[in-house]
Amino acid sequence: MIDIENAKKELVKHVNELPIHNPRIQMKLGHIIRVAENCKKLAIHLKLTQEQIQLAELIGLLHDI
Repeated sequence: MIDIENAKKELVKHVNELPIHNPRIQMKLGHIIRVAENCKKLAIHLKLTQEQIQLAELIGLLHDI
């Protein structure tokens, strides 16, 4: 089982620890979270399994890496 909430928490933690002081970084983080939420909504709409829904959301979180 994928722990999406922990993945989001770790991503936010990692981004906030970056030694880059650029306000666009927070904008990018918001984009990543929105993409993950849209991936989850799409997976639900497609009636995928719970594991597939979680995987889709995780892929959304990681899509810009």
